[in-house]
Amino acid sequence: MSQFKILFFVGLISIKLFAQNKEFQLDYQTELPFQTVVDSDYYHLESAMLLRNITNDIFEIIKREKNSSNALQFKLLFKSQTGAQLPVDYAQNPIALKGYFASKESQLSLKKATYEWLNRSFRSNIPYKE
Repeated sequence: MSQFKILFFVGLISIKLFAQNKEFQLDYQTELPFQTVVDSDYYHLESAMLLRNITNDIFEIIKREKNSSNALQFKLLFKSQTGAQLPVDYAQNPIALKGYFASKESQLSLKKATYEWLNRSFRSNIPYKE
């Protein structure tokens, strides 16, 4: 009987934790290789443009949900026409979100941090600039 109570309690906590998050799925079709040994300017330019679009999409959702008390989770799914997929998870803490909209500088730091975090998946060498 005590095992049932423990499992029931753990189940309730899990449900409560998952209920406090909002998840958004963003799908992107791309022909960029997820990993490449070729270090070309074209690759870096294309990946930087893709990452800027994704950063702007995420920023718009965050701006719309900035007063939410829930954590915002993003599931980004990159798909190629050959069937390869690269899932990337990204999340924002609801407490930190309120601070990001205090000034233009803090909004820029949110965009830059998001861009740089996503950049680790594509290894673009072009830094974020507004």
